[in-house]
Amino acid sequence: MRTAAPRGGRLLPAAAGGLALFAFAAMGLMIAAAAAYVLLANTQPREFFLLYACVPALCLAGGAVLLPAERLGRRAFLILLFTAALVLKGTVALTVTPRLESDFYLLHYAADQLAQGNNILNDTSYFQLWPYQSFFVAVLAGVMKLFGASPVVFRLMNALLSALTNLLVYALARRFASERGARLAGLLFLLYPGTFFLIPLLTNQHLSECLLLAAFWACTAPAERLPGRLWRGGAGGVLLALSNAVRPMGLVAVLALCACMVFRLMEVWEKRSGWTALLPGLCTLAAYFLCGALISGLVVWTGLNRLGLTNQAPEWKFVLGLNTQSLGRYSDADAAAVFGPGVADWRGELERLLEERLTISLPALLRLMAHKIRIMWGGFEDASWVLTASYLAELEGRGLAAAALTGTGVLQRLCSGCWISMNLLNAGAALSALRRRERPRGVRLLLMLTALAYFCAHLFIEIQIRYRSTMTVLLIILAAAGFDWAAGLFRRRRAGERA
Repeated sequence: MRTAAPRGGRLLPAAAGGLALFAFAAMGLMIAAAAAYVLLANTQPREFFLLYACVPALCLAGGAVLLPAERLGRRAFLILLFTAALVLKGTVALTVTPRLESDFYLLHYAADQLAQGNNILNDTSYFQLWPYQSFFVAVLAGVMKLFGASPVVFRLMNALLSALTNLLVYALARRFASERGARLAGLLFLLYPGTFFLIPLLTNQHLSECLLLAAFWACTAPAERLPGRLWRGGAGGVLLALSNAVRPMGLVAVLALCACMVFRLMEVWEKRSGWTALLPGLCTLAAYFLCGALISGLVVWTGLNRLGLTNQAPEWKFVLGLNTQSLGRYSDADAAAVFGPGVADWRGELERLLEERLTISLPALLRLMAHKIRIMWGGFEDASWVLTASYLAELEGRGLAAAALTGTGVLQRLCSGCWISMNLLNAGAALSALRRRERPRGVRLLLMLTALAYFCAHLFIEIQIRYRSTMTVLLIILAAAGFDWAAGLFRRRRAGERA
């Protein structure tokens, strides 16, 4: 039965919810189209495009219709999900062992020095330009003191964090989807090949994303009494601050949370009561900012980094992101112009470049955004950080390089097929809810708005495909509603045929 159209004071909240659903559906369709374009352009023979696109689609559709939801108990499913994730990701951590390079090597070296009592953060230009990396270095140093400095330790830590994230994917999906939909989301995260590509890397993404989902889980946890909701909101804020200290993307979640509170304010204003419903969100925001300030202050107080967890070159991401020559990606030319040897005033050069990039015309900006969507959201999962030149040379010595490149190419194309199907499912579920005039609520609305904010941010800042991992987690959780939508379509069609 269709929900009655909103009248009078209820028009504004319904319109806001409808706008969020429409924007999310549009984003999903754009991502699916970009992934299909890149997959078709980079698959030979072209007929194989159908294979890579249809195999994931059939698997996801089959799961949505056929997966038995109640045959296995919830506790048993959680144990099996965690164990399977730990075994699969742990196997990758132990068998895929590229050398640390670039920023990953610097982070490891700085943490190793810190674990030995030698703090180089205040004397290294990298950590003086981007002091926000200091907290993650401290975390790595703590792990080194406990378990040693071998890179294998951190790969196994990544496997553990990925397994914990897998549980949170399922737990969050259960908040708004059916048991079958939530389990399919958990299985999709378990088997999606792209989640394996980052396991061998010493990146802060695993810990940050695990804490981010834990923050969402805490601040949206149901509680009957107001004190319980306030405590959960505060805990969510603390976890979000820790996630941001590891990798500074908490602002995206904060913007989404603020938008959720605006939606809730509209509903409260409509009812002229229920103002206490805003308090948990305010607790989350207060705890986030207070805890973030405390962590940054501790970094300064302990002498870890005299600049705290600040960013001394926030314009850099926009300088790169608005570069029409590199299409928003990292540019060696920009790096040499701003931070290269012989540059007397890097700050002035950075501001000059930013001012130059901001003069871009609207048509040129729209073309740049279209290219960035194609590259960032439609491109293949980035395996270059794992299959480095040195690691490929090592594999070549064992006669495995060709097999590794071929296998990786197949997995990348299957990932693209998953992205197409997953985003079409998300778009279909959002448009279906929009047609039925449903308002997204709770964790689903928070995840949708976080995904939209993350998508929009990368229209202006630097893009790297490995940064897509956060969006991957968010979209897989939200796909639980897409699985329910697909299952509902099948049931209605089947009922119509019987009638």
